[in-house]
Amino acid sequence: MSVLTLRSGAFVPGTTQNLTSTGTTQQSAAVSSVASIIRIACQQDTYITIGANPVADASSMMIVGGGSEFLAVVPGVTKVAVKQISTAGLVSITELTGY
Repeated sequence: MSVLTLRSGAFVPGTTQNLTSTGTTQQSAAVSSVASIIRIACQQDTYITIGANPVADASSMMIVGGGSEFLAVVPGVTKVAVKQISTAGLVSITELTGY
């Protein structure tokens, strides 16, 4: 097995944006032009959605408190919208690039 094979699937963390989920949608800045994957980690149960101008609501994807998700994004375009479900909490959005 080559070293390259062992490294496939690894990502390098880049810029992190921290938002606080509230009762209204909070929107991140667009990811950088080199990010292809993001990791979203939530302190509390949170609705999230991604897109060019996303709005999070009760029909959006939910990440449970203490959970995280990895999502593919459009470099330089994708933003993340978050909204608390019942309790405000920190949402950490970290850009990842291939290794």
